[in-house]
Amino acid sequence: MTKTFFFLLCLLARTIASSNDPESEIIPDWLNKDLLLLAELNKTYAWGEGQGLCTPDQIKKQTQCFLEVPAEVYEISQGDMVRMRCRVMNQKGKAQWRAKNMFLGYDRSIPAEPTYSMQGDASQGQHDLVISKVSPKDEGEYECQVTPAERQPQLRHSTTLSVLGMYDLKTNSLTVSSDLAAGLTIKL
Repeated sequence: MTKTFFFLLCLLARTIASSNDPESEIIPDWLNKDLLLLAELNKTYAWGEGQGLCTPDQIKKQTQCFLEVPAEVYEISQGDMVRMRCRVMNQKGKAQWRAKNMFLGYDRSIPAEPTYSMQGDASQGQHDLVISKVSPKDEGEYECQVTPAERQPQLRHSTTLSVLGMYDLKTNSLTVSSDLAAGLTIKL
């Protein structure tokens, strides 16, 4: 609910800032206060130049900024799907993801990693990284990046993916997923 409300406020601010009425160039104080309050309440988002969500000033100036960033940490069970959200407002640069120390490129499909894809409407600034079947090798740091362009700032926001072991109720066994014990099965 908070994210949806914040998104609507951002759109309202953008509409106000881009209207032809010269008096609407300033974002109303009530909107500035609400945006700041929502950012404080929602720990997923952090304010900061190029690193967190759009500030009222960035919206007013139509600066490239994050509308939504990935969560700080994703804890996903092995074999499940994860969607790491990355949404950009006023995008001018190119978006890509970095997985650990590898850049995944600007293409929506990622041939080097067939279980990875960038999803969403790119023309709307939607660049979610989706991993269809999470495995222990996927564990690590990820970063959504947007290149600087047309005097717009570079954007970067990182997240961590932790892969949890799978518990099989039929065999009462737990599969441990870590680099040291990948594939180890413990009978309970």
